[in-house]
Amino acid sequence: MKIYGFATFNVLKVLVTAEELELEYEYIALDPGSGEHKTPEHIERHPMGKVPVIEDDGHYLYESNTICRYLAVRENSSLYGGSFMDKAIIDQQIDMITQNVGHWYGVYFVEEVVKKNYFDEPASEENLEEAAEILSNILPMLDNQLKEKSFMTGDEITIADIVGFSYFSVTEISSANIHEYVYLKRWYDTMAARSGITRAMVKLYAEP
Repeated sequence: MKIYGFATFNVLKVLVTAEELELEYEYIALDPGSGEHKTPEHIERHPMGKVPVIEDDGHYLYESNTICRYLAVRENSSLYGGSFMDKAIIDQQIDMITQNVGHWYGVYFVEEVVKKNYFDEPASEENLEEAAEILSNILPMLDNQLKEKSFMTGDEITIADIVGFSYFSVTEISSANIHEYVYLKRWYDTMAARSGITRAMVKLYAEP
């Protein structure tokens, strides 16, 4: 299996899932600065020229959450629960985090990482203030959810935790932080200490 990507939280999701599943794969880092993700070769992999993409069994798959689900199902892993209800609860958490937390941490990523590193543009303070305000209403709810459990949907890690961690990893490279949220920070630190996440982070941020 091949994983195509570059340093974004969406690619991190897929790398962490592959590492947690102990899969054999080749990570192919594309160069966004030179537009390598917009070449005809990559457009054949992803019609919108985005990452991540996996190549598996002669097929290309994209959309990071879809890839995580696919890999967990392919390996019959508990990362995607057991029963239909387990899967629904995991999907519910993934969708909620993606549409809310993911969107607003994406603002931090674009404003403070992408603009600075690829376009030499200043961050929009207005956009950052909006993201901070909305997250201040979302994060207390997540913090409370984690008060009585170790992971996002219970006492075992699932792909909901992988997806969530990948978004929250933006706090490592931006001005966003979760220090005031005790249970959320505990969960994040537990995830960050996992060897699969360490290996994935090393690959994602390796010098070309």
